[in-house]
Amino acid sequence: VKAEKKAAPKVKAEKKATPKVKAAKKATPKVKAEKKATPKVKAVPEVQKKSVTGKGKDWSLLSDSTLQRKTMKELAAYLSDYDVKGMKKGEMINLVRSTSGK
Repeated sequence: VKAEKKAAPKVKAEKKATPKVKAAKKATPKVKAEKKATPKVKAVPEVQKKSVTGKGKDWSLLSDSTLQRKTMKELAAYLSDYDVKGMKKGEMINLVRSTSGK
């Protein structure tokens, strides 16, 4: 036999009415702010991207991992003085290693 629980009836507490006091608005004179001349900012020219080929740099000094991140297109552009058609990426990297400061 389950014991029946009787819920006590909820009694709502009565709220007392409190008078609302409105704050009196103070009369403040409106003053227009003077507009200051803002200097116009000139558009900053875009920074030119470094050349993909990096012809001015000696790639033979780069680490192996850096050379591995170069694309075939970049390697071929760097090795433009050599016939690199049909070469694999590893062969191109070895060629870069063997050329010291083209």
